[in-house]
Amino acid sequence: MQKSKTIVILITCIVMSGCSLHLVKWSTQEVAWFSCLLLVLTGCMLFAANRVTLERAGAPSSGIGPVLCLAGLFLLIWGSKLNLINAFGSDVPFWDQWGIEGILYPAVLQGKLHPSLLFQPYNEHRPLLTRLLSIMLLKLDGQWDPIVVMVVDSLLYSLILTGFCLVLWRLAGRKNLPVFCIMIGIIGVLHFSWENTLGGMHSCFYFLLGFSVLAIVLLLCSRPFTISWFLGLAATLFGQFSLSTGFVALLAVACVLLLNCISGTQNLKESLWAIVVIIAVAILGYQLVPVSQKFVFERFDLIGSSRVFGNTAAWPFRHWALAAIVWSPFFILIRNQFRAKETSRLAQVLLALGVWALLQAVPIAWYRGSSASRYRDIHAVGLLANLVITFYFCAAHRSLSNNSFWRSGATWLGAAILVICTAMSALHFKESTVMLEKPRLSGIQEVNTASYVLTGDPSSLVGKPLFHIPFYSADFLMSVLTDPVLRRVLPAGIRAPLAIEPAESLGFSPGAIPPGLPTLPHRRVLGSWSADKGLSRSEYLSNPISGSFRWLVFDVAGGGPGISLEILPSGGMAIPINPGGQSGGWKKVVVEAPRAPFRLHASDGSGHDGWLAFSLPRELAGGGYYIRRILSANLFVLAFGMISLFAGLITLPKENLPLHGSDNPIFPEIPQELP
Repeated sequence: MQKSKTIVILITCIVMSGCSLHLVKWSTQEVAWFSCLLLVLTGCMLFAANRVTLERAGAPSSGIGPVLCLAGLFLLIWGSKLNLINAFGSDVPFWDQWGIEGILYPAVLQGKLHPSLLFQPYNEHRPLLTRLLSIMLLKLDGQWDPIVVMVVDSLLYSLILTGFCLVLWRLAGRKNLPVFCIMIGIIGVLHFSWENTLGGMHSCFYFLLGFSVLAIVLLLCSRPFTISWFLGLAATLFGQFSLSTGFVALLAVACVLLLNCISGTQNLKESLWAIVVIIAVAILGYQLVPVSQKFVFERFDLIGSSRVFGNTAAWPFRHWALAAIVWSPFFILIRNQFRAKETSRLAQVLLALGVWALLQAVPIAWYRGSSASRYRDIHAVGLLANLVITFYFCAAHRSLSNNSFWRSGATWLGAAILVICTAMSALHFKESTVMLEKPRLSGIQEVNTASYVLTGDPSSLVGKPLFHIPFYSADFLMSVLTDPVLRRVLPAGIRAPLAIEPAESLGFSPGAIPPGLPTLPHRRVLGSWSADKGLSRSEYLSNPISGSFRWLVFDVAGGGPGISLEILPSGGMAIPINPGGQSGGWKKVVVEAPRAPFRLHASDGSGHDGWLAFSLPRELAGGGYYIRRILSANLFVLAFGMISLFAGLITLPKENLPLHGSDNPIFPEIPQELP
């Protein structure tokens, strides 16, 4: 009775909050409180998932081996993503970021955000959680910085995969952790889903993945209509407010429960109401999909969609005919469920994950017509489920389970494959040509966007080829960039420099650089170079200035003896800016800005032997600076993760693989006709 009252009160509060969405306006403070509420609910889901998986985990493991393995897996995956961001990331917002964050941020910063805007559809999705994450990162850092978002998203992805590994290990009775770590590690370090890593608004895919796995585990491992079971339903709603297919997790669970009832491993009368409620909530989730994006039978192309579905299901292969090979372990497991006297939670979770991945491929085939890189984190779940099933299928045969090579040699062979995959990812070997082209296109987008911010000239954006500007509509992009509130938080790469006026300027002039040095049309550049230098010494001193952020970014070229560039704080020591003594090109220098007003001082006393050129400084927030320091240490994180994982593999206590019979949590009984 008490639980029912609590649920009724909670639902009433949610309904009342929803009714008031149009009556109030929020600033970052209200968004922060709302985010904390959702974070507490997520914590309750994780606590419940931890409890229900521990109940089926078997005897506790001794030693530090499991901790080293899981920590190593997390660092290995995160280091691989950091390496990719460091090599190909750009702080220019791209595509959907302008349509979502570019609209959200001015309203939030002015305290005029209608809460309903957080739930507003964008294409076929309602990315509430992604919007909240973006707003909170803006609040914490103070600046719109896609690099910060990428790193946080990669951290989230690494945590989800590590938690997924922990769940599988526990459901398997705390056995075969090396196998799960290696399989998930290989999937995690490869860059097949590079769009999600390098896209600032793609955390929605990670939220969908995390909450779908959480919902499947809670709904299948909990008794129906308990608190943890209802938290599983809530997890699917969180997934629904990530991407439009969040309700698919409920359909996958319903399919598994029906399979259990048909096969006789579960009582239909006991499961009927749970199935009815799950399907009802799934229908409710589908109703949240925008009407314009729902399934329309008049436009249905059965042959074309089926072919795309086959190609999607066949991933990582590229032909639909190979889908039968990829998914054969899954269908063998389904057949085995009809012959088994009972079914394990691990088998049910793997079946649900397989159904989930197949059902996710349906809207991809229908709405998109092809599977882009951003969808492959979803496909990877189906591949992983089939790999785990294959492992247990092999382990169920006495000829393999009793073989010493199979017990240890196969693990180290998998570890060697993981090392090779990690090396390929770190060296960017055989990567997508589209991804390899991204740095060049990002550089063009930065020049064009920053030029418009600097000059206000529409020709910087209008009439440019596709992907030469970071959004498909130049008019919309200009309307967003003209907002003075948004301009205050623009990323360092495209924001206007500090408004610096000279107090003294002798020999330094705008754009005075050697002919061989590339021009920076999107920066305000001062230089001392002259073809006929008549001054023995050039000097520049600015009026006192102060900034809003902690760090300053300069583009510097030239240098040599007698040349200096420095910041002069009021009442403090001079802060030198080292040009590096090079004259062949520009380099980016980041310097900490004084808290007090300061002057910028440049001096060229090299006579005819040298020159100096520098851009007026752009501001960078403290969070962005330290995130970039973490990015520069990506190889260290990667190496430390690999060392930790291998140390865990070595220190793990030796365990026997599941044998033929009741010890195997997936194949307790193997039909005799199978080889």
